[in-house]
Amino acid sequence: MDLRCCFSGWPLPDEVNWYKDGELIRSTNHSEDEQWKNGEKTLRSTLHLPPGHEEQEGFYKCSARNSIPSKASFKIQMIYVCK
Repeated sequence: MDLRCCFSGWPLPDEVNWYKDGELIRSTNHSEDEQWKNGEKTLRSTLHLPPGHEEQEGFYKCSARNSIPSKASFKIQMIYVCK
């Protein structure tokens, strides 16, 4: 399962952090790349999660910051469904 957030702006964010239930996730399962979307350069951040485990259920938030004191974030709820 991959969770993705896309950010745009000038300058592009240089820092993206992921949180689970309000706590910072320190994970190597995070990747970033730049791409063009609707004619605008964007930064895409992806959090890679292993296949469904009950302990992964919760609220995830990705937050980005650039060199200008501004911040943007998205909140994603992940619900674990038993097979």
